[in-house]
Amino acid sequence: MPTIQSGDFFLDHPVFLKQISITNYGKTITGVFKDEIGIRDAIEDETFKVIPGYRRRRGDKCIAMQSNTNKTRYLKLKFSISKTKSTLKKMKGVEWYLCLEKDGVLTFKHKTMVNPSDYLITEMKSETEFTLTSNEITSINACYNNLHPVI
Repeated sequence: MPTIQSGDFFLDHPVFLKQISITNYGKTITGVFKDEIGIRDAIEDETFKVIPGYRRRRGDKCIAMQSNTNKTRYLKLKFSISKTKSTLKKMKGVEWYLCLEKDGVLTFKHKTMVNPSDYLITEMKSETEFTLTSNEITSINACYNNLHPVI
């Protein structure tokens, strides 16, 4: 088996890409990205912490009670924003994005809520029309993308 020498190949290889999924009221939306800031690890760490007022079920990685139909902020998932501008831009036809807001909080947003100060991480896609239902739990999960195809 040949050895891999290109650093770029490593980053682009499916084993090094992460898949993120967000589930609300039985609907799931997914995206794939290069995890250069440790989002997957932070979600895994959050699995072991207790969130007051919620009984964690097996498989929940991080949850938020949904009060808004346009965005979800995961307050326990905060990151430093890169000084390098995101290469991802809002695109026609994309309804949902995962981003860091200017305070570094990981946020899932409808395109109408994306601000110029947001650091876009990935476009989110679903096989069916995705909407957020208020007063329902919204969970986030991340894994290596080598096991699951992206929609």
